[in-house]
Amino acid sequence: MDGLQSAKNTAGDFHALVNRWVKAEDSLQKLELKKPIMDVEASLKVQIAKKQLITFQRQLKDALYMQNMASDFNEIMQRVEDSKKEHARRVAQAKRKRLRTVKLIKEIATYTTVSGIIFGFAMGGVYIFINFF
Repeated sequence: MDGLQSAKNTAGDFHALVNRWVKAEDSLQKLELKKPIMDVEASLKVQIAKKQLITFQRQLKDALYMQNMASDFNEIMQRVEDSKKEHARRVAQAKRKRLRTVKLIKEIATYTTVSGIIFGFAMGGVYIFINFF
């Protein structure tokens, strides 16, 4: 009976460890997506989150290796790496979209300004023509 209780505790610890790791990974990804330009505070949060992820990964590896589940750990890490690549792709895509939006806004502002200047010169020309000719 003691062995069964020990297995239940180990499974509970493993589940809690995985949940903490997933939450830390999610919070890091959300922070990176929301804050394209980081201040010192945001950078510090990212650094702390990365260190927590390294610690959680080490604890997960130890827990799985102790239970002879090395292949499961390798599969989990492969999925994590795939997820990180996908996340990096989405972050790069969001940055490109933001840059395109900024460029579009600058172009619209430039065209509006040029149109306003041309309109002003045209109205000035009309005014001069009406009043002096």
